[in-house]
Amino acid sequence: MLLHDSSRSKTITSKIAHMLALDYQPFSIVNDRGFRELINFLEPRYSIPSRKHFSKTVVPKLYADTRGKVAESLQCELQTAQSFLWTLDMWTSRAQVPFISLTAHYLNAEFCLQNRTLDCSHFPGEHTGAAIYEKICHLTADWKISALLISVPVYVVSDNARNIKAALTGKPVEHLFCVAHTLQLAIDNAVTQVGMGKILKKCRSIVGHYKQSSKASERLHSLQSKLGLPEHSLCQMVETRWDSVYIMLERLQEQKESISADLPNTVKDSLTTQEWRLIEGYVTILKPLFLATKELCREDSPTISIVRPLLFSIEGYLKNYLSLHSGEYGSGVTLARELSKSLATRFQCIKEVQTYLLASVLDPRFKCVVSESHEQLLAKKLIVVEAKKKAKLMDPQGNYRVHKPSANISPQASTSAHDLWGCFEIKSVETKPRIDQVDVVENEVETFLQESVINRTDDALAWWKNNKTRFPRVAPVAQHYLGIPATSVASERLFSKAGQVVTVKRQNLSPKTIEKLVFLHDNL
Repeated sequence: MLLHDSSRSKTITSKIAHMLALDYQPFSIVNDRGFRELINFLEPRYSIPSRKHFSKTVVPKLYADTRGKVAESLQCELQTAQSFLWTLDMWTSRAQVPFISLTAHYLNAEFCLQNRTLDCSHFPGEHTGAAIYEKICHLTADWKISALLISVPVYVVSDNARNIKAALTGKPVEHLFCVAHTLQLAIDNAVTQVGMGKILKKCRSIVGHYKQSSKASERLHSLQSKLGLPEHSLCQMVETRWDSVYIMLERLQEQKESISADLPNTVKDSLTTQEWRLIEGYVTILKPLFLATKELCREDSPTISIVRPLLFSIEGYLKNYLSLHSGEYGSGVTLARELSKSLATRFQCIKEVQTYLLASVLDPRFKCVVSESHEQLLAKKLIVVEAKKKAKLMDPQGNYRVHKPSANISPQASTSAHDLWGCFEIKSVETKPRIDQVDVVENEVETFLQESVINRTDDALAWWKNNKTRFPRVAPVAQHYLGIPATSVASERLFSKAGQVVTVKRQNLSPKTIEKLVFLHDNL
């Protein structure tokens, strides 16, 4: 029999704890017959600790050790980071326990995006602006990443909730609204204005019919096979996710032939020819916004830099659609028109924020392609100022520091002020014409902007990693802005994982245990 404190026993216990966190397994699995038989087969000498031992001792220790390693790594990489960003959001579990999330994001010196889950913290009480800010201060102080403690600019991305806006207004951070959430609000507004509720209700009813009836589902799959259609199931929309509207309509359009062949025999209120035409128009209009959302929610490439180019492309797409279908009725023209208005209203403030402008200009895929002439001049000026600050060419008063040239007097020249020509020779070296370091920064920025953009599908971060030595003064500015995510999707994904921890059978988990399991899942 292995001793509990033996190296082999400790290793197995640690691996079981890893499995519990990584696979959302309940602590009770250690009591399950199949699991115990498996462990006994693999290592008969090992005695499995109790469920309580794992929940009260093993997992808390693993959490403390892992948190310490993450904190150490975070502090080390912050030494070379040029900016730092948090995302935050709030969530209530199925047990009606409230939590607040905190994730961290930055670009390291090698232009690799770093995305870290820091907290899924219990947050009881009123969620007022003051309470939220106090909680944020507490969480960031624990990690030693308070905006008052770190030397680089700090940003926060969240949804458009008023209480979070109130919490961050006037604080030493730049608050950016989640672009994906703003896009959803714009689409929701347009959908409401055109009265899509009736047709969406009918579509949901049809999807529900095939979801709830096994016979109807079998008929549909049989028709799909006969008609040579993809054998896909229908997708139901979810009220809180606008992209599920597009997914539902797109799948209905794909299966139009099979549904039209089956529905008249089973459902009285089937879709009319005009409604099918509207669905086709809605799918065509919403598709680019669906693709844009997927781009914005990526975690492996810069996203804030694509906001302005995406908005430009979406606006152009809708404008072209309206031009092509201006004289048509029932093809989704009204939705396209309302969507254009809603996007213009919702994103006007984002277009005025310099962070988005600078990020797109510093992305080698976009640069100044979608910027007006006055925006290009402003961006160039701001990048030059940022580059000088980061290169420490500017003192706290805003004056430029210019390094004095080293003396370069020929061997024949006298360097003594007591010689006849000594003072003259020293002065002549000091006033020798040179390219000022201030001009070097401006020239470097100009050179970067004048080069052609790379392919839109190329890796912008890989480009900067390979070219940072060519643009040593612009690269830190790019590192600053390209590490900022455009959305708070990291926090939303964190809560999706938390939802798998707090299942129907695990509603009684303590908030502290939930915090530990969610953190471990993302950091092991």
